Amino acid sequence: MTAGVILFGVGGALNELGVDGLSWVDLGAEGRGAAKYSAALLLMASLAGVSARYTRQAGRSAMLLGLLFAFMALDEYYMIHEELERLTRVDWQVLYLPVVAALAACFIHMLWLCQRDRSFVAMWVSGAAAWLMSQILEQLQWDGDIQRSGYAAMMVCEEILEMSGSVLLGLALWRWVIIEKD
Repeated sequence: MTAGVILFGVGGALNELGVDGLSWVDLGAEGRGAAKYSAALLLMASLAGVSARYTRQAGRSAMLLGLLFAFMALDEYYMIHEELERLTRVDWQVLYLPVVAALAACFIHMLWLCQRDRSFVAMWVSGAAAWLMSQILEQLQWDGDIQRSGYAAMMVCEEILEMSGSVLLGLALWRWVIIEKD
């Protein structure tokens, strides 16, 4: 998983610098390799959340996280948020505030449940921080529909942070599943 993030990060940065033959790793192109890989990472986190549902303590929060990550994977793959923004003319980050609120509530509950597992907490908090930073960069990249100065650098960092966050959150949930199973 991490190797894929590195591959897309380096390839995406080189693509932004104008190196020929790397359009398949274009981090800003929806529906291409990077977006599909990002969706696959979210799907992995989704499966971990659904699996964690069946542990002794995680219950509904883990299941809801799994479903929300599945929605995020579908959204990434099918570009739902871009289409909603185009149709409504409302920034997708505003439209998705209820999803973010549900994710935050489940995140806090899982953090409380797993607070004694330092490895889980480190991955969980780092994954959420990576996603938060990616969304701040997403907001800074655009002025309406106009790319701001420094767009390419911010976009590369944003996409890599999203992927890294998904890996960390998914691995934290899989760790929880494995530990609780034993």
